Amino acid sequence: MLIAIPMYSVETAFGQCYRKQLSQRFCSISPSLWGFGFAQFLVCCLNNLYYVVLMAWSMAYLFMSFITPLPWVKTSIVEIDNKKETNGQELATNFFNKDFFSKKMLESTDNIEEAGGLVPLIVISLFLSYILVYFSIWKGVESSGKVVYLTALLPYVLLIIMLLRGLTLEGSGSGLYYLFYPDWSKLGNIKVWRDGVNQVIFSSGIAFGPLVYYSSCR
Repeated sequence: MLIAIPMYSVETAFGQCYRKQLSQRFCSISPSLWGFGFAQFLVCCLNNLYYVVLMAWSMAYLFMSFITPLPWVKTSIVEIDNKKETNGQELATNFFNKDFFSKKMLESTDNIEEAGGLVPLIVISLFLSYILVYFSIWKGVESSGKVVYLTALLPYVLLIIMLLRGLTLEGSGSGLYYLFYPDWSKLGNIKVWRDGVNQVIFSSGIAFGPLVYYSSCR
């Protein structure tokens, strides 16, 4: 309300008023602002480099989700319920294998001096991620606009499917209890609010540059 929405409105309005290339966008306001365009380009490049890796990790999890039993599950939720452990944190600790991501999927080494090797699943997932990104933007706004129909609607479809499937699984009652009985004391922790603000700013895309670009396209 105080940061994301006002800046979003300013950036889109700026893009509509100044329909120029990135190198000329801020120079049209003042020649001394030429570095802002370069900074936005650099930030977008660095951001995309690690974000594509996150896509690869998600894709790797997708491939592994077809394995039975799930490789990141340590024990059955029913066994945990039989032990009368109702605390949400204890449930998560006993249910998930915390070492799966780093040790099993990424095959990370014990220290930085051991480089390790390429993980085939991650390499394939990263390659597929770059292909998806390329074909999403290869025609500019024309292709990316069509991709939005999929990326905007698919999460809702998947969430509904996972909700219906989750409600039919054993131990779903414990999950619902943990969902609807949150720990309200966490709202007094400033770190929670700081992380929330960071996520809102990041998700809205303000100050990155793409908002001005999309709004400047005719």
